[in-house]
Amino acid sequence: MPSSMRRMHPTSCHVLFLILYFVLLFILLAESALIFIILKILLLFETTSLFCVTIYHKMAYPLRKIFILYPKGVMNHKEVTSMKKFVTLGLLIVLLTGLVGGCIGGGPDTTIADELEERPQLSMLVDALTSAGLYDVFGEEGDYTLLAPSNDALESLDERYASDPALLEQILTYHVLEGSYSASKISQSQTLATLQGEDIEVNAAGSLSIGGASVTEQDIECTNGTLHVIDAVLVPPSIEETYIDYTFEDGAGREVTIGKVPERVVSLASSATEVMFAIGAGEKVVGVDKYSTYPEEVASLPNLGSGSSLDMEKLIELEPDLVVIWYFYGDAIENIEQRGINVMAINPASVSDIYDEIGLFGTILGFEENAQEVIGDMQARISEITDYVDTIPVEDRPTVFYETSQPFKSLNADTFTGELIEMAGGINIAADEESRYPVLSSEWIIQEDPDVIVVLSYGASVEEIKARSGWDQISAVANDRVYAVESDMVTSNPRLVLGLEQLAKWFYPEYFE
Repeated sequence: MPSSMRRMHPTSCHVLFLILYFVLLFILLAESALIFIILKILLLFETTSLFCVTIYHKMAYPLRKIFILYPKGVMNHKEVTSMKKFVTLGLLIVLLTGLVGGCIGGGPDTTIADELEERPQLSMLVDALTSAGLYDVFGEEGDYTLLAPSNDALESLDERYASDPALLEQILTYHVLEGSYSASKISQSQTLATLQGEDIEVNAAGSLSIGGASVTEQDIECTNGTLHVIDAVLVPPSIEETYIDYTFEDGAGREVTIGKVPERVVSLASSATEVMFAIGAGEKVVGVDKYSTYPEEVASLPNLGSGSSLDMEKLIELEPDLVVIWYFYGDAIENIEQRGINVMAINPASVSDIYDEIGLFGTILGFEENAQEVIGDMQARISEITDYVDTIPVEDRPTVFYETSQPFKSLNADTFTGELIEMAGGINIAADEESRYPVLSSEWIIQEDPDVIVVLSYGASVEEIKARSGWDQISAVANDRVYAVESDMVTSNPRLVLGLEQLAKWFYPEYFE
């Protein structure tokens, strides 16, 4: 129960009333003109005083004239004294009645809890407040404004919210304002600070609307605050961002629904690992596969092997609410799903797919703004290269032989790296091969005479390439344009920009320094 809901409510009768009472008593007894002037000034502070002075004018002043002008005419001194006491006593009774009425007359005599109990249309709210341990607070002294959703409104509340005590308390305290706010006072505000901590927007154009909910009954005054009935449940923005109910088709063609933003993610795909860290969601990653080596923080995370040799026991111990895996690990996907864990497969086959992957992770992890910044930066840097390449005639672009981890094995234009070679302004000599990863003959490569040779860093070394029989005839070898590239720089992850920039420098050293 929030401690701020325990504050004492000040008494509604001001001490000024008591002071005013004795001032009036003194006036009646002393009949002082100076004190009468002071009394007139006090009229500015309490409406009850106006009533008292009116009585004074109507009754005391005429009697005063009688007492002064005819002290011994109509009545003898003893009778006058007796009459003075009688009139004074009568006036004091009238004044006291007025003062007491000013303090308690016409004011509320029920608490917010009492009002809730008396309204059948708010019975579900009573149950919800009781369940969250908040109901008793509204029966105690305090100073609150409760925006009370009706039964019809609460019936539409998502069951996930209602079944989670912590979330339910947040939602209910989002309906409570500190202090008593009339509808008029609310209308003069643009936002209202709630006990939950987040603000509610107010729209007073036309009928009063609070957080999108219409006020159907307003200004129910209580001894401990004010009650307004509304026609919708107000959900804090932070909770709405937590439950996203996002459905999409993953890289394996499966329909996947993410109900709640994941907080514990196991990544069995290096591309996904890098994307999550790139958008600032690395703290959500609790385990990775053996191929996830970047960034450095990954080294401290539990290693679960790979999709083909997965440590399922360790994965279950990590209690992930989402597992990300490559699309081709079908058996692992099925095994993980059977244990009730949400699985998302990825298959980024192009630069455009990487943009989509980054955007998707931004959406489901709650880092959309960061994701768009990463995408924007990548696009800007890539455009610097492609804009220049577009100015180069095709016949003037360098031919390229790209060798993978196996000798003479290359890749065609339909591969991710093949796309990067083209974007960097190179002409891939294996671009039109039917196989995505064709094995070429040494003689054919020599015949094609590529201007540039690029080999994966964990394949043959640059020296081994240059030493191959007959390769000294190739222009790339003769002109010392044989290079080794790290595989992570030319695969489906955000660092592809670095790989693209490196390729562009090798292809056009005179422009990209």
